[in-house]
Amino acid sequence: MNNPKENKFISSFNEQFRDKKYKLQKVLTFENGSSTIKKVFSSIWAILVGIILSGIGYGFYIFISSGTFGNPFEFIASLLTSAFDEYNITNFWLYFAIFGFLGLAIAVAFKTGYFNVGVSGQMTLPALLFFSFMILNRNFEPSTLTLFFGMFLFIVVGFVCGMISGLLKAYFNVHEVISTIFLNWIIVSVGKWLLAKENEILIPISDENIGIFLSTLPYITSRLSISFDQIETFKIIGVILLVVLSAVFWFIYKNTSIGYKLKMIGLNKHNADYVGVNQKALTISVLSISGALGGIAGFFLFVIKDCAITGLESGPIAMGFESIAVALIALNNPIGVLFSSVFYSIIYTSKVPLFSELGVVNEFYPIVTGLMIFIIAIAVIFSKLTPIKSLIKWIILVRNKEYWKVRKEYYSDKKTMYSKHKTRVKDVKKMSIQRKKEFKNETKNYLSLSEKLKRDLNKKDIDINSVYQELAKLKFEYNEKVRLAGLDVYSDYISYYKNTKRENKNKFKKYKEDLFKETFKKFVNNKIFRNSNLVIEEEK
Repeated sequence: MNNPKENKFISSFNEQFRDKKYKLQKVLTFENGSSTIKKVFSSIWAILVGIILSGIGYGFYIFISSGTFGNPFEFIASLLTSAFDEYNITNFWLYFAIFGFLGLAIAVAFKTGYFNVGVSGQMTLPALLFFSFMILNRNFEPSTLTLFFGMFLFIVVGFVCGMISGLLKAYFNVHEVISTIFLNWIIVSVGKWLLAKENEILIPISDENIGIFLSTLPYITSRLSISFDQIETFKIIGVILLVVLSAVFWFIYKNTSIGYKLKMIGLNKHNADYVGVNQKALTISVLSISGALGGIAGFFLFVIKDCAITGLESGPIAMGFESIAVALIALNNPIGVLFSSVFYSIIYTSKVPLFSELGVVNEFYPIVTGLMIFIIAIAVIFSKLTPIKSLIKWIILVRNKEYWKVRKEYYSDKKTMYSKHKTRVKDVKKMSIQRKKEFKNETKNYLSLSEKLKRDLNKKDIDINSVYQELAKLKFEYNEKVRLAGLDVYSDYISYYKNTKRENKNKFKKYKEDLFKETFKKFVNNKIFRNSNLVIEEEK
């Protein structure tokens, strides 16, 4: 005997399965118009073109330095392979986590219309507090529990740092760019003051163990003693957390009302008044969350990757500003950030191997990132770039006999129509000129009467409304005579020819698209979903 609950469960499962299958079919047959998929592919193509342009740039770089054009393929191969060898793979994943969290921090703010350029400070401030705590406790061998505490500290301090900018924006209308830049430099100055040995803030200069905690170089701490197992553990945690957060933010923006409201407010701040959102609370929340994400990135950079504070001597951490490009390459899409982070991770991980193998100096890499900024500027091109679909479409159409038959008819009709047009257009042009000559006196009379009526407007005791009515009536009658005389025959014919040509072209284009979709859909259903269809039919 059938169990009603069991039947209901099976029916619900089958319905969900068919829905997922249908969505997968839409993706595989290129019918999915999802903005997320478009943005992800946009990021991928931007990255690929950026890598190719980087290879060409390397060729010119070698040509300038040695007189012979460098091999772009050698550069690209080294760039892609060196990042993933056994010696660099850990650094690659750490950079992936760092740039991923930084890109998310920027993208989350951008989505709601805020420009958070303070991630450098949001990374650095918690690092200063954590390392100060370690130095004051005279312990540079943190346990795993201490590292988890440090990660929590970075999140909280980054959150508070972002909140400061949010409060200034919400209650004092201080632009977030101004406040975050000032905070960046304030934090750098505080860091230099704390880490300068001569100030003796954290440790007396007379302490014989000072070298364990502070480097001989200015404003740099010594390295933490973190084991390889600890690094591997937090590497995995970082990558998983990044992927999960990217998915969560994508889901919020895609499937929730608050996500929709955030996007609407990002398009226009005044939308907050209409979607029922507290503008001040939103500003503080978004910049605080952005700061927390920047804090997580700081933990993986200073504690797990470098195991030390470095880079303060030159100002705010440059990586915080490069993360703007990470978000822009991804078009501020949380999933796209993962792909753009991979690109930046490859570049940063490959710097040392490329210097030793190909002699590529650090000064060359700003050219690479500069090319990427250029790619960002033309990112709309990549959203329309579909080479895989175009290739599959070409293969399907080339092998279809019906397509060749219709194609032949289309181009034959196009050629015939053009031949007739060349002959016809000369006759129409002559006819138009002749009719205009014959109509010359009528035009002259119209202009004369029109000028007379306009002069009447300057007379005293004249009814202006009646004059304007006469002018309107005169113009209407003249235009009617022009129409009946056929003076616009030439322009009308040209418009007719262009519209017919465009209509035929669109029909042929639609025919190709429909034929491709129909043929490819049959292939996908028969080869991929054949078994699942049988299962569904049986369960029905």
